[in-house]
Amino acid sequence: LDVVAFQSYRISEELKAIVDGHPLILLGDRTYFTPWSVTNIEMSIASQEVVTLRSRATFGALPRLLLESIPQEGRIEIRQFFEQLTNEIYRAGPQSIIDRSRDLTSSVLRVYLRSKNVPFKANADLFALVEELGKAAPGIKKEIALHASQIVRIFHSCGKPGVNEVRPDTRGIHEQDAELAVLCVGTILCDLGWAVWNTDAALRTGITLDDSPKRPKEDTG
Repeated sequence: LDVVAFQSYRISEELKAIVDGHPLILLGDRTYFTPWSVTNIEMSIASQEVVTLRSRATFGALPRLLLESIPQEGRIEIRQFFEQLTNEIYRAGPQSIIDRSRDLTSSVLRVYLRSKNVPFKANADLFALVEELGKAAPGIKKEIALHASQIVRIFHSCGKPGVNEVRPDTRGIHEQDAELAVLCVGTILCDLGWAVWNTDAALRTGITLDDSPKRPKEDTG
């Protein structure tokens, strides 16, 4: 006879001690895990903590890069920043994710403008790159990529230290903002034709994407 016992564990006290902002919990081991955000902690009638988790497995899903469509001189750089953002999505806080989104967006705009012979300063930041894209000729200017880049830029500026002293009406960065920033980066890549959403790829190849777990077949003997 197996006896199963449960021990009360107050996770709230531990989270307060080690986490500043939005707690992130990884269920599994170091190699295989699923990321979850803690959205709420309540006390039950039995004085037990009830923790509400939100799956982060599809947080700001990125599209699949089409490396052959990216100008050759920028493929390595874009892929490097793309991988950095991918690694941050499931491990870092909102501000760090937005920082990596800014890095990838800046890289993408630099490579794109350079491929279209649009001049810009070597040390141009995202603000300057967005301005150059906005001033580009109609055949070069990409409206969706332009406005998506603006969103990433604004989110990044909101998270800068001391920004509230200069602009007191600026609100803080939240997890949903980081998710939107990641989606904007994916949209920019797709708008330039350098990436494709997984659903689009499936429709083109006739493949159905289904990540739901498959129940093992029962042995009927």
